[in-house]
Amino acid sequence: MTLSRAPGPFCFEHEDDQISRNELELVRADRGVCLRAQARGFEVDLVEHLFGALAGLQVQSGISVKVRGPEPPLLDGGALELAAAIRALDPPRSPPRLRITREETIELGESRYEFRPHPGIRIEVDAVFAEPFGSTRACWDGSATQFLREIAPARTFGWRNEGLSLRARGRAAHVDPDSVIVLEEDGSVLPPGRAPEPNELARHKLLDLLGDTYFYGGPLLGSLFAYRPGHPRTHAALQEALARELLAPMPGPAA
Repeated sequence: MTLSRAPGPFCFEHEDDQISRNELELVRADRGVCLRAQARGFEVDLVEHLFGALAGLQVQSGISVKVRGPEPPLLDGGALELAAAIRALDPPRSPPRLRITREETIELGESRYEFRPHPGIRIEVDAVFAEPFGSTRACWDGSATQFLREIAPARTFGWRNEGLSLRARGRAAHVDPDSVIVLEEDGSVLPPGRAPEPNELARHKLLDLLGDTYFYGGPLLGSLFAYRPGHPRTHAALQEALARELLAPMPGPAA
């Protein structure tokens, strides 16, 4: 994967052309997010960490990405290396492109998304797991400093049986085990992975949530509380919020 400075809104490079974010459609969001511009013959999988880094740094323009292969590399398992590469290119920071218009809650199965107007950016996640983890929370105040310190380093995680299922479907075939947290049912970590840091699982869920909002123009101006978020339900909630006009575009150029 190559990140470059480029004029205009964020885009992917494909066959000597550029594909903007608004040309992409969601293909699936199970165990990662896959996007496609079908008319252009372009598809890219596992974009959530890249999008999370762009959202956390509030970068909407000045960056193009070329991915060689089906997906970006996992790198450190979070978004810290991606964020460092983006910052090194020194793109302009942009204000939020979407704002929350009113207070309302969207419930989808076991998940709940609470939208509230707020003068700044506030995202909170309550991630609930089976014991021994239980409920764990993380919050982001919209600052790049906090994002780089707390959210970007949080590693991706999953349970061993889920990893075996992914590999059986031809996914997660080239994951560096040092970059992920693979959990056994009793909460122990499969070597050589390191045990999660305090609330790291919730912080990674928040990173994923940020990446999901970026597809629609996020991060959002306002307060979003997500209880038990996951990629499929987050995308469904954001689509419903747009349909209900809970989210409205801010003035400014299209992303």
